[in-house]
Amino acid sequence: MTNENKCAHDLCSCAKSDDSDYCSEHCKDAVDQDLTEIRCDCGHSDCQ
Repeated sequence: MTNENKCAHDLCSCAKSDDSDYCSEHCKDAVDQDLTEIRCDCGHSDCQ
């Protein structure tokens, strides 16, 4: 079962923002640019 309020970046555990599928521009850019990351680097305390 998926959490519909979760950021669309697979490695991110933050809640998405109200107006986007992502919690931050970092996560949106990581998905758009097909970046390979070991862990999410959005900077939010939920991911650290």
